Amino acid sequence: DTWRPKVFGGSPTHQASINHGTYFYHAAQEGLLANDTNIHAGIRTTLSGLSDYENDGYCGFEIVEAREIDTIGTEGIIKKIHDRVGHDKPVYLGLEGINLVAADIVEVAPAYDTNAEHTTMAAADTLYEVMTLMVKKGPLSEMVKQDEIEAKEAL
Repeated sequence: DTWRPKVFGGSPTHQASINHGTYFYHAAQEGLLANDTNIHAGIRTTLSGLSDYENDGYCGFEIVEAREIDTIGTEGIIKKIHDRVGHDKPVYLGLEGINLVAADIVEVAPAYDTNAEHTTMAAADTLYEVMTLMVKKGPLSEMVKQDEIEAKEAL
């Protein structure tokens, strides 16, 4: 999330201001995000308030709300992601054909699951799909080697 630390009432130290809701805010502050390619797709069923839009915009994110699936469909959302992210730059979490190099899964709450283990199973399925996308192009070390070879050939 892109929440500013003040959303949680501030914090006594910088370390305490980093939590599940502020990590993209801090990444933006540290210059770790390419602000022209960030997108939150399928985000939220409801908003905490208008500051959710402001925080995402401040950190360089385009928002595709979950409810947009009703108007533009899955293919429309996928197109928005591909148009915004492109296919060459490293991606934190993306779709097939994108250079996916990292991801995480948060907000899993097994303690609140029934014996059907809904969040646990959803997290496991998501992790499997994400890892499949990550290894499809081969090991990251091989991709880096290929980039170095192509750079040398260009000289």
